[in-house]
Amino acid sequence: MQKLRQRISYLQGLAEGMNVGASSREGRLLTEMLQVLGDMADTIDTLKAEQERLDEIVESMDDDLFQLEQDIYEDDDDEDDEDIVEIACPSCQENVCFDAELLDDDDYLEVTCPSCRQVIFVQEGDEDMEERILTGGEEECGCDCDDAAHHPHTH
Repeated sequence: MQKLRQRISYLQGLAEGMNVGASSREGRLLTEMLQVLGDMADTIDTLKAEQERLDEIVESMDDDLFQLEQDIYEDDDDEDDEDIVEIACPSCQENVCFDAELLDDDDYLEVTCPSCRQVIFVQEGDEDMEERILTGGEEECGCDCDDAAHHPHTH
């Protein structure tokens, strides 16, 4: 911007040195054009200063927004760390997920497939059944079926 100002000043000085003035039509035209160039340089300076101020405001707002996002969404990151139990429904093969903390209670628990509405897990306080579900049913269930996750068992 400084270079533009210098060039306009040079042109104004050159016009004065050549005695370009209001005496001729061409002189009035050149004098007015040089004045317009000076006004444009002033306007550009003002716009540049305002743009720099707005850039600082936007940067500050961006920092504030980032901090706000960190404060609000930091709790959501903790939810990803929770233990989730996933069981394949024996009827429709849909994977059904539920919070493993539900297994910590000694209360009766029944998990139903949301797709076909079949009961896929029942807890009646039997820790062995909980272990079979958590390990994916790799242990034998003791009945005639081939795998423990095939159907809910109570012992």
